[in-house]
Amino acid sequence: MKKLVSFLLFTLLATTANAQAVFEEIKQMAQKQVSDPHTSTVVKEINRFKVDALNYMGMKMKEEMPDSSAAYLDNQAYALYTFVNLYTKTLKLHSSEPQKDQLANLRMFIEASTTCPLFADKDDLDYVMSYVKNPDSPIRFSLDTNWIRAYLLVTAKLKR
Repeated sequence: MKKLVSFLLFTLLATTANAQAVFEEIKQMAQKQVSDPHTSTVVKEINRFKVDALNYMGMKMKEEMPDSSAAYLDNQAYALYTFVNLYTKTLKLHSSEPQKDQLANLRMFIEASTTCPLFADKDDLDYVMSYVKNPDSPIRFSLDTNWIRAYLLVTAKLKR
C-alpha cells in the first residue's frame, strides 16, 4: 500500500511539473533571445512580443479562466508561436512583391489578431493594443488574441 501511495504521489508531482510545459518552453526560448546580446534588434522585438503576450495570457487565464486546463494554455502558446512564425515566413516569402501586397499581408495578420480576442479585455485596451498601435514594431498584434482562431483564419486566407 505504501508503494502505491508513493507511486501515485510521484505520478501526481510529475504530471504537475509537466503542466504548461509548452507554454514555459516557448516563454523561456523567447526570453533567451531577448536577453542575448548577439540577437538582432528585430528578433529581440519579436521575442519581446512573445514574452509579453504569454505573460498577459497567463495572467488573464488565472483571473478569468482559473478552471481552464494547462493543455489549453499550452495550445494557445503553441498557436502564438506558430502564428508569429507564419507571419515572419510570409513576410520573407513576399518581400520581393510590390509594397501594397506586402501591406495587405501585414493587415491580414493584424486583422486576424485583433478580430479574434480570447478575453475581450476592454479594461486594458491601451496595453492590449500597444503593439498594434506602434508603427515601429515589427510585430503589430494584439496581446488579447485567441491564437488558435487567428492562426486558422490566416491559414484559410493564405490558401485562397
